[in-house]
Amino acid sequence: MADPSVMKTRDTLLLSHANPEDNEFTLWLALQLANEGYRVWCDLTKLLGGEVFWDNIEQVIKDRAVKVLYVLSKTSNNKDGPLKELHFAQGVAKREKLKDFVIPLHIDDLPHGDITIEITRINTVPCAKSWGAGFAKLLEKLEEDGVPKGSKFNRTAVNDWWRTQFSAQQGLRSEPEEYLSNWFPITLPTHIYFHSLSRRSIGALEVASALPFPAVQDANLLITFAKASDFEGKLGPEMYIAEAGTPLEVAALLAEPKTIFGKHLFQLLRLAWEHMLEERVLPLHELANKAKCF
Repeated sequence: MADPSVMKTRDTLLLSHANPEDNEFTLWLALQLANEGYRVWCDLTKLLGGEVFWDNIEQVIKDRAVKVLYVLSKTSNNKDGPLKELHFAQGVAKREKLKDFVIPLHIDDLPHGDITIEITRINTVPCAKSWGAGFAKLLEKLEEDGVPKGSKFNRTAVNDWWRTQFSAQQGLRSEPEEYLSNWFPITLPTHIYFHSLSRRSIGALEVASALPFPAVQDANLLITFAKASDFEGKLGPEMYIAEAGTPLEVAALLAEPKTIFGKHLFQLLRLAWEHMLEERVLPLHELANKAKCF
């Protein structure tokens, strides 16, 4: 029977990667695993979870690692450091008969035919298209293999570690930024006119649908920002302006309590908007409720 004092405690996920080329993914992975409660050894996080950090990575692989997560990329596939760690891990797995000891995480477009011979027969976890989808597959594998979790590794530990490593200002840049919006500033005309309508023969008072300037008809009034002369010969074959309105201040009308002018102003602005888009030759589509969209 083996002496319990010399038995290895394999409870750690070791992350092997190319430094610094694959640091962004590796750091993200380490924190995500710790969030899930897994004991993580990574040179980028070190004292995450308050654990003692060992500088001898080969000792961790030999005695503590339950899985070696190999970040497979174009860089790590050809870099001496990661390849040395991979070779050592494969030797430990073979010597101690550890099933699926090395799990490659494929993070870029390295062709399958170019992958190092050390792991050509090992199923890799695809992470190139989606880190999240790859991480989900990895969690399934760790759960399936019964990889233990550590109580010191949790979301609180990750938050505490993050606060000691990064300030709130890190990553912020003070520089001009283009802001795209579908809100447009509007400068209202100072005056508006209420022209009196009439017609040359008996019939309904109804102006033409297409007018040269935005205008709203309310009974026998034509409400518009344009002068009466601007509509001469444009209201329809029988319609004309019998009396030109005097200019009224827009601000004063809006300031009046219980006025319905706001409704008319909204219609005028909508018509002005449609006129502008039509002049720019945007394709027009009329919706079922007769509203126009461009």
